[in-house]
Amino acid sequence: RRAMVQDLMKPTGPALPSVLPGSAFHEILEAVTKKNYGIVPVQDHHGNLLGAISDGDIRRALLAQGAKALQMTADALMTRNPRTTRAESLAIDAFKRMEESQITSLFVVEQAKPERLLGLIRMHDLLAAKIV
Repeated sequence: RRAMVQDLMKPTGPALPSVLPGSAFHEILEAVTKKNYGIVPVQDHHGNLLGAISDGDIRRALLAQGAKALQMTADALMTRNPRTTRAESLAIDAFKRMEESQITSLFVVEQAKPERLLGLIRMHDLLAAKIV
């Protein structure tokens, strides 16, 4: 059986810290660094994916805004419409998508709209599982 995204993803919950749109800078920084993933999903109260904040987004905000960045909320910092995949997708397809987009992770969402977050699949997970 070929590996599926759902077999290798970090599921929502304790394994995948997340923030709300109104989350403060300190909470965001804590969530991004907590599991060392370098990215955190921004969700609404229903678990729908609204955006993402990477450690790069935080650095760029600090460089551009200086100390004002420390007052920003997740809604202001996040990248809207982050790249996603489905749990039932083949892991190798997720790998190809990351490679093509030059990114290191994809959020795993339900097929339905709005997109309820199910987890995160990282290039690191795919390499560790010897998908390629």
